[in-house]
Amino acid sequence: MANQIVATFLTLPVELFYRILDHQSDLTILCTMRNILTTLVLGCNKIGKIGAQHLADALRYNTTLTTLKIRCNRIDDVGAQHFGDTLQHNMTLTILDVASNNIGHIGTQHLADGLQHNIALTTLNLDYNQIENVGAQHLAKNLRHNTTLTTLGLECNEIGKIGGKHLADALRCNIGLTTLNLDYNHIGDVGAQHLAGTLRHNTTLTTLNVGRNQVGDVGIHHLANTLRYNTTLTTPNLQYNQAENVGLQHFADALQYNTHQKCSFAPEQITSDLIYQRINSQFRLSPNIKLYLQSIFDALIHSFNHEINLLKLELNIKTKQLSFYRHSLTTIHCQYIQNFIQILSTGQQSFN
Repeated sequence: MANQIVATFLTLPVELFYRILDHQSDLTILCTMRNILTTLVLGCNKIGKIGAQHLADALRYNTTLTTLKIRCNRIDDVGAQHFGDTLQHNMTLTILDVASNNIGHIGTQHLADGLQHNIALTTLNLDYNQIENVGAQHLAKNLRHNTTLTTLGLECNEIGKIGGKHLADALRCNIGLTTLNLDYNHIGDVGAQHLAGTLRHNTTLTTLNVGRNQVGDVGIHHLANTLRYNTTLTTPNLQYNQAENVGLQHFADALQYNTHQKCSFAPEQITSDLIYQRINSQFRLSPNIKLYLQSIFDALIHSFNHEINLLKLELNIKTKQLSFYRHSLTTIHCQYIQNFIQILSTGQQSFN
């Protein structure tokens, strides 16, 4: 017996490992990974509020999981409440994605209360819920003091102009948030005005998405005036609003003073004159090529506008780039862009 050899398994054949897993429940498998799992994605699994409660209870004192994505699971306000309670104790989770979960202002209040005591969470995604202006108010109350959260997603939450005001007021005091997504929230000109007032004082926010918010020339004018002097916000997204030539002209004028921003507009909002002014503010092209430039842009924009949903146009003066994102480019599109690049590369030369 003294010479008995004890066999030790350091590795298992993968076939045997899979056979073992075949006889285990999902819960058992999940529990075996509780001390090593760092990312858990359970999107579209119908876990509901009861499943959310089980997950939240397990995470209360978990020290390994850093990312949890449970979008489209119908956790509702009750499930959000459980996660809000967990956030008061968990100091490891950094990313929580609860988008599309039918969370209203009550569930949002619980999540906001959880953030008040949490010093770990950096990203909270609440896109496509129904938090409305009351939910935005709860978040705003806690954003005034939270210094950890850097990214907040609130796309399509019907917060309106009142909710926009609450968030704008909070951003005057907040020194942590760098990315805020307010796409499709009907904040209108009034909400845009409140955000513009805040951006005069906020020196932290770098990315702001206010696309599809029914912002017209008045709201764009307020934002443009602010961006003349704000050098922190580098990526404002204003796609698919209601600004016309007057509003966009205000923006073009503002960008003469601030060349740090990469601005996104919908294709139908872009005019050849706007593009020319944006580029000329950096490259100082000679006047004799203005008409040639505009003819290129007019043709390019007219061609692209037939397929607006496939196109994204970005003007990035910081890296001296005009970018066209599209699924496919025809030969004539490529020729327009080639001519444009030739102009930028040759500077002051004129073209016939």
